[in-house]
Amino acid sequence: MAVWLLISSMAPVGANGEGPLPQPREVGAHAYAWIGPYGPPTAENHGFRMNLGFVVGNEAVAVIDSGYGPRTAEAMIRQIRQITDQRIR
Repeated sequence: MAVWLLISSMAPVGANGEGPLPQPREVGAHAYAWIGPYGPPTAENHGFRMNLGFVVGNEAVAVIDSGYGPRTAEAMIRQIRQITDQRIR
């Protein structure tokens, strides 16, 4: 329920579709991660400096940390949707 509330209240990212995250890396069978850069948040990294991830299961996607704002969560959803159409939990 909390994830749905977060998703439904998100602001759009930007008209150009670019967001604060690099493309996720596949780090294991059905497991993906966004690996954050070392160092402080900057304009270039859009404040992204953490590790986030998700696992694609048989019935849903388990998100591991949704970041620290709607822009990050929206970018995560867009990129997850490029990999799977499973429900996000």
